[in-house]
Amino acid sequence: MTSERLERLRQALTERGLDGGLIRSGAGLRYFFGYTGSNGLAVVLRDRSVFFTDRRYEAQVADEVSGAEIVTRYRNLFEGLEDSGILAEGLKLGFEADILTYSQAQRLFEKVPRVHWEPLEAFVPSLTDVKTPEEVATLESAARICCQVFEELRTRLHAGMTERQVAAMLQYELAVAGCEGQAFEPIVASGPRSALPHAQPTHRALRDGDFLILDFGCRIDGYTADFTRTLCVGEPTQRQREVYEAVREANELAIREVRPGMTGGELDALVRGFLREKGFQEEFNHGLGHGLGLDVHGLPRVTKDSGDVLKPGHVFTVEPGLYLPGWGGVRIEDDVVLEQSGARVLTPAPKELFCVAA
Repeated sequence: MTSERLERLRQALTERGLDGGLIRSGAGLRYFFGYTGSNGLAVVLRDRSVFFTDRRYEAQVADEVSGAEIVTRYRNLFEGLEDSGILAEGLKLGFEADILTYSQAQRLFEKVPRVHWEPLEAFVPSLTDVKTPEEVATLESAARICCQVFEELRTRLHAGMTERQVAAMLQYELAVAGCEGQAFEPIVASGPRSALPHAQPTHRALRDGDFLILDFGCRIDGYTADFTRTLCVGEPTQRQREVYEAVREANELAIREVRPGMTGGELDALVRGFLREKGFQEEFNHGLGHGLGLDVHGLPRVTKDSGDVLKPGHVFTVEPGLYLPGWGGVRIEDDVVLEQSGARVLTPAPKELFCVAA
């Protein structure tokens, strides 16, 4: 598998007129080399690959990495790269422009001027966006754990608990269920704070009449699921039911209508048009979805301005939301894999409005 992926990487670099490339992203190092450590970089040339890490990972890299010569240095791997002698005069090498920091890129330019460095935007995501059946199965395992944890947790929530207590319960249940790690810090937002799409948990206690958004993710073998449901504390008002139903119907519309060949922008526009017909103009204030894989936000982009063509094998989120400042918000997020006939849902948790004890 690693050798096939490396050959695909070399072919993509050659098609761009490059002699090779520098891979720095955690997702790229794991996808192409099998490395799970936190410090590494690799240079991939047409006839060889060299993997750099520091001495903390000597045993790990020997066990995990294949398809490359291994060089261990002190923690500054760019010094090892400069001293390695593998970067010959006149080479044209690409680098992940959206991963390297400005100072790291400047160091490459200044310390290795004999190489022509070519910035590559979203390079690794563009090579890893279409998932194999094995990758889809792993993503589905992570997604189903999210559903399992939600089902376990929702019956135990009640008014008086704080957002941070709910977040701690989520994290514990994810670990017990078998996640190797969280995809991101969970979002737990209640009452008026549920109108903040990326709210972080606070000491606010759940109250009767609150909406409660739970947005969390699970990581299995490096692959990430992303899942959101909105609950109500106590009995919902008529207005809460109307807003919730609009979001649920928007979520189901997107899943029902998406087909290969659509762009992410077209799918996003379909949902925005539906919500406008329901009377909501600016209350949906983020993209409809994003790709999933070794990164929790990848390709394809399912946003207003996305020209990404949706293909069989793409795994992405469908997460419409409505946010009314000072009142509250609703988001329902599913993970789907696109197949020839349409989308298959990987997160089959119920979507009806569930009420927790007031």
